[in-house]
Amino acid sequence: MHGELVDRLRAAGAAEIYFDIDFSAYSGPVEDSKFAAALQRAEGSVYLAVFRQPSDPALPAEKRLTNIPISPLLDHAWPVTVSLPVDSDGRIRSSLFADSIHGEAVLSLSAMAAGADGGILQTFGIDFSIDPGSIPRISAGDVLAGRVDSGALEGRKVVIGASAQELRDYFNVPVHGILPGALLQILAAESLLADRAMSSGFGYPLLALVLAIGAIATLSGMTTWRPRLVLFFILSVGLEIVALAVQAIAPLSLDTVPAQIALIVLALAALLREIGVRQLQIRAIHREQENDRRILDQVFKDNFDGVIVVDSKGIVRAASGSAEAIWRAPIRSGTCAPDVLPSEVVVTLQNAITDPESQDEGVRLHEIAIKLGDQPDNARLIEYAVTASVLAGIEGDRPDVVTCLTCRDITDKRRAEDAFAYLARHDPITDLLDRRAFEEALQIRLQDGARRAGDYHLLVAGLERIDIIAASLGLSWADKVRAAIAHELRQLGCEFVASVGDRQLALAGFPDGVVPEEFCQEVLQRISRELVLGGHRLHISACFGLATLAPEDVPDAAAMLRQAGTALSWARKSGPRTIRRFDQAMLHAVTRRRLLEIDLEEGIQKGQFHVVYQPQVELQGGKMIGVEALLRWQHPELGNVSPVEFIPIAEESGLIEPLGAFVLREACQTVQGWNLPLRLAVNVSPIQVERGSVTTAVEAALASSGLSPSQLDLELVESLFLGQADQVAASISRLRSLGCGLALDDFGSGYSSLGYIPRFPFSKIKIDRSFVERVAVDKGSVAIVRSVVELARGFDITVIAEGIETRAQEDVLRRLGCHIGQGYLYGRPMSAEDLLALQHAAA
Repeated sequence: MHGELVDRLRAAGAAEIYFDIDFSAYSGPVEDSKFAAALQRAEGSVYLAVFRQPSDPALPAEKRLTNIPISPLLDHAWPVTVSLPVDSDGRIRSSLFADSIHGEAVLSLSAMAAGADGGILQTFGIDFSIDPGSIPRISAGDVLAGRVDSGALEGRKVVIGASAQELRDYFNVPVHGILPGALLQILAAESLLADRAMSSGFGYPLLALVLAIGAIATLSGMTTWRPRLVLFFILSVGLEIVALAVQAIAPLSLDTVPAQIALIVLALAALLREIGVRQLQIRAIHREQENDRRILDQVFKDNFDGVIVVDSKGIVRAASGSAEAIWRAPIRSGTCAPDVLPSEVVVTLQNAITDPESQDEGVRLHEIAIKLGDQPDNARLIEYAVTASVLAGIEGDRPDVVTCLTCRDITDKRRAEDAFAYLARHDPITDLLDRRAFEEALQIRLQDGARRAGDYHLLVAGLERIDIIAASLGLSWADKVRAAIAHELRQLGCEFVASVGDRQLALAGFPDGVVPEEFCQEVLQRISRELVLGGHRLHISACFGLATLAPEDVPDAAAMLRQAGTALSWARKSGPRTIRRFDQAMLHAVTRRRLLEIDLEEGIQKGQFHVVYQPQVELQGGKMIGVEALLRWQHPELGNVSPVEFIPIAEESGLIEPLGAFVLREACQTVQGWNLPLRLAVNVSPIQVERGSVTTAVEAALASSGLSPSQLDLELVESLFLGQADQVAASISRLRSLGCGLALDDFGSGYSSLGYIPRFPFSKIKIDRSFVERVAVDKGSVAIVRSVVELARGFDITVIAEGIETRAQEDVLRRLGCHIGQGYLYGRPMSAEDLLALQHAAA
């Protein structure tokens, strides 16, 4: 039959035929000869199985019984070994390249079929990812009966195997379970053909990795057992997933066994450690519980807050020492609670016992006032809270409910809180409402429309001379003065009196029928009274700002206070004892000033300032001999802004220095460009002189323009020399050393003093326009001008009269001896181009 099978397979075009069948015994002369003849006809394309008996595994491989086909058959066929190495767990995972049979190397069936070569007893791993079901199988009976399409066998390598349980030709393998030997040989051959001969390794590196991760987990603070077990489980599963992924990519089987064993050991160690730790913790907990009980007993006795434990029968089970002091009663263990505690507290305890679950909503604080003795100061305020606890019964007893009364004496705390609350709304010096409290109280009053039928007034008094008192006697005396005045103002019957600033007191809610201005006079009388404090006679004055809210106006206390403060600032400009009522013009002026303060620096940066020039004419001949440079501000929204407005702002903000330097630089360059014998007069701010910056500005302007210093006159105002002549002397001296002329501006305007005229090298005096405008009609003005001219003649100083607008004024001033005139009669301030044109026309 086997011979006929060989013939039919050869006839069907099979390339090679492998028998995984034992032919080591003779079956009969006729059958053996027929099979041998068939093998001979196959011309060496048939391979017969050689294998070692697995019955005596204790013997070495070379001493085990070997099954070899009989000689008649081997004369016409090639031997191939089909022996497979068995692992310690009884599974087949690898195959041999070759085996030594009676001293000769014999290739394995799989190596021969794959055309591979290897050493004797050298193994290679079988790739069990190959699906056995994908290998074609044909019944030998179908081949002998001719029921097989010859195309299915053309060029194929055919393995013929007889599978039977009693022949022990079934093997246990990974993945697929049990496979017959012939199929296993094919899988091994396919592994070689697909270059998927598996190799194993990396067992120790994986083991080292697992141990390293375990050490890192311990050192990194992962001390609890659950995270460790989760980590070890993830590592275990991850190793197998990685091994499968690697095997799918490359013919490599990672040896995960050592690592898996290590993970098991680490997991067991974590569990054992946890068991030991738990035991230690239990013992420690018992010790801690005992210590805690002792500590709690001591704390309970020594607690600053009073603690009383009362059972469901109203009997005191325990009480701290401080509880007796708080309640002023003998509260001890065994005492009946209603006998020693107020009834209100006892009711709260009973309610807690009746419904202990109601406390889930939170512990509620209670307060009770208890009176000790007949004196009001002996009343105490006690704060307490009640909590209920259910105690588990023993051996089926009913649970008991106890209440814990925690209490403390908060009398002093509440007094302190009240004092702080009072200080938060009152000035500590005057004991009056502070600004915030005043605004809040006044706002409530103003919104009460039913009580505000008429106008409502608010007065802010600004105290004067407080700074002088503080400087001479000390700040404490200033505080005493403020307190004394506050006491006086409380007597006036106002609804609200408040301290709204360091030197400002506010009054609102005047007595009925009082006229605001008359009331201000009464307030002024109270404030202006001579105060005698500590032997010191003190005099105080004040200014007043008044704001009025009509019934139809929107109630706004803050706005009223702001309006009264604005009116006060205007009143202070007019001097002490002045009363000003707020009007919208004040608000407009304040708003405009604030806008100018904001825009002034931006105007300098953006070049919004320019210089204009006004002619100065020789009165005797009518010839233009000089010009005065005047600064102008062309605001993009407000238009032309008067120097009377922005110069004071610039002086207060310090911007007068860059403005002054700009005027000097611009005017010097312009006059030098005219190339005319004209003198240039420039006003200098006292701030520039006091800070010493004017000298630098003048030097820079002369240097950059090339103008001769002898052509430049610097005009200084009289206020610069009042009380500080010595301070400005250095700056004046440096200016004079440059060769510039010095002119005393606005002479006679109110601060004139002849004492400083000989001390400074003035070359000109400008008579103030207030005298010039009346010189043609007022003899007094004529006398003043004549005196100034005579004074100037004595010091060889030129006299300039400014503000000349009529010929009559010009004639009088010429007769009186004035040298130079300036005013609208000769030209208004004009641009450099217009003035140059005017000069050419006059020439």
